[in-house]
Amino acid sequence: MTPSTFNTSAAVKAGNGLTYREFVPNEALQPFVDCYWLLEGEPQPSNQPVRDKVLPHAHPEMVFVYGNTFKASFGDDAPRRMPRNFIVGQLDKFINLETTGTTGALGVKFKPDGLYQLLQLPMTAFTNRSLILTEVLGESAVTLTGQIMAADSTLTRIALVESFLMQRVPSKPNALPYIPKAVNKIMGSGGSVSVGELTDEFGVSERQMERKFLERVGITPKLLARIARINHVFKLLRLHPQFSWLDVIYTCGYFDQAHFIRDFKNLAGETPTQFFARKSSLAPIFQGR
Repeated sequence: MTPSTFNTSAAVKAGNGLTYREFVPNEALQPFVDCYWLLEGEPQPSNQPVRDKVLPHAHPEMVFVYGNTFKASFGDDAPRRMPRNFIVGQLDKFINLETTGTTGALGVKFKPDGLYQLLQLPMTAFTNRSLILTEVLGESAVTLTGQIMAADSTLTRIALVESFLMQRVPSKPNALPYIPKAVNKIMGSGGSVSVGELTDEFGVSERQMERKFLERVGITPKLLARIARINHVFKLLRLHPQFSWLDVIYTCGYFDQAHFIRDFKNLAGETPTQFFARKSSLAPIFQGR
């Protein structure tokens, strides 16, 4: 694929001068990669840091930072400056981000089980962690990062990443095809499908499915469903701004308001009222898209 042939979404203005755009991957990568994304922005007039919170969204990410590096903290951990390249695995807690100066980042948003299929590494090693890409993939990642830093256009950067990933497309069929099918069921239903329904459909025990999910996704199917459901809330709020909270809560399959608030607080570290009282720049980008 040449750099000029990527299909792209309309740019999303995310607030605080940030612009977000998605790009469709090569067809051969689509079982593993949801999209490539670009986040760019100029410094704010005040030159003050932009702080925001991102909730778990069920997708591992590979990120290359060609603008100013930024700080991140997982849950209540102390913030630390992120490297130029890293992989973030599945999360069961929020991330606090702090950006300063010029923002420029290219990301690969994987399917929940897509990173495992390309790397063949146990995903529990990445859960609630960010790992420097070069420490995971060695010298090839060093070369790729240097090429991305030197590239003079967005499409060139994406083409470089895509070529890198294409070399890792598995040559053999998935040995456990029920895992991506179960993942698609969970994500496609907005987290409303039960683990019992999945085990009945695919003829495996709950324990076996949980073990394979931990290996290939990094979290259990039950937790993936909880995360998918919270992100479905954000999607409904974006697509149907006229919906009341009760409309959203019951459409997403929560038993009642208390059930929703409990699940939200477990993932966000605060209540929905507290979270939505702030004007988030990044939630419209990473939640429910």
